[in-house]
Amino acid sequence: MSLKLFKFPPAINSYVWLFFAAVCLAGGWMAFRGFFFDAVATNLDISQPTAGIIVDGLRTSAAWDPNAHLLAGVYYEKNFEAMNLDLSTSEYRLAAERSPDNYLVWLDLAQALSRSGDVDGAEIAFRRAQELAPNYAAVQWAYGNFLIRQGRDDEGFPLISRAAIADPELSGPAVATVLQMNNGDVNRTRDLLGNTPAINSGLAQTLASMKNYDAALAAWQQLPIEMRQGAFRELGTKIEGIFIAAGRFRSAAAVSSDLAASDDLKPAVGKVMNGSFENAVKPRNATEFEWTIGEGPEPQIGLSASQHHGGTYSLAATFNSFNGTSFRDISQLVPVEPGARYRLDAWYRSTLKTDAKFKWAVVEAGTGKVIATTGPMDPAGDWTSISVTFSIAETTDG
Repeated sequence: MSLKLFKFPPAINSYVWLFFAAVCLAGGWMAFRGFFFDAVATNLDISQPTAGIIVDGLRTSAAWDPNAHLLAGVYYEKNFEAMNLDLSTSEYRLAAERSPDNYLVWLDLAQALSRSGDVDGAEIAFRRAQELAPNYAAVQWAYGNFLIRQGRDDEGFPLISRAAIADPELSGPAVATVLQMNNGDVNRTRDLLGNTPAINSGLAQTLASMKNYDAALAAWQQLPIEMRQGAFRELGTKIEGIFIAAGRFRSAAAVSSDLAASDDLKPAVGKVMNGSFENAVKPRNATEFEWTIGEGPEPQIGLSASQHHGGTYSLAATFNSFNGTSFRDISQLVPVEPGARYRLDAWYRSTLKTDAKFKWAVVEAGTGKVIATTGPMDPAGDWTSISVTFSIAETTDG
């Protein structure tokens, strides 16, 4: 391929250069102007008193810019006057015309038309947004809610369900909406939204917040165990905390068992966890159902391998003084069956020489009411057993 050079006469040559310079300047100015107006439109704080003047200026000076019209639509929407509502919708239309492939603009237009009562126009805009972004949760959520408001539940709820699957943050609001519409009917909610992990996680959280604890636990247990321990672990911790605060200790223990890293860390109803002290006892940051050591300097508490009974370790408490104001206790929360009867057994050795009496106490969680106590742990050089039998009130869960 050969190259050809064009030569202009000197008189014309200067005009050619002027022409190209003018084109470059015009292109540069248009690019700068577009960048400037676009930057203003996307960063303007419409809550400022002067925002209205700037918005009106952008509408006229940058009429070709969809962001200018989108900003105007948002601004007029925030000013609650009938005229502004119509003006807002008009601006959203202009934004959609200038950016026909932007799903966000069509979504804003659809919602504006819905607010203004233009149901047919809103549906056209929603459909266009869905065509452009068929898998986006924001579109599915808004369109699904629109259809439900029109009484088209069979079309709307599947979209709501898809939105909840795509964005787990929407599962709670989705479930709450359907529960409210169906008088708290959990089965109906699953029928409408689906029996999926996203919906069951939303049910677990929402029902727990509504104090429907049994249904919340059932929804949590609908989740596959690997998801309870993985993707929904944070949710499990939250639900466990709700159960604890409500005094639903058996339900909390069931969730805690799902989250436990090993079988040794799974709480069981009516059983002291790590009662043989073969596993570590944390000096701080213990979980709800582990041994908990109170704050304070006395006594010094830790596992001992030199003195043990029937295992490798025992729990040793060493006193340097008997100042009662600084004594810290050792406790564990144990879930129990209401109305059941239990027996607590323990083995101890003691070389304490003091008039103070040390006992194990069974205390009602939440109220601090003492249910039963063992006899005093009197000085004993050999391992000695103590025990106490007690009954649980029908209203006590732990």
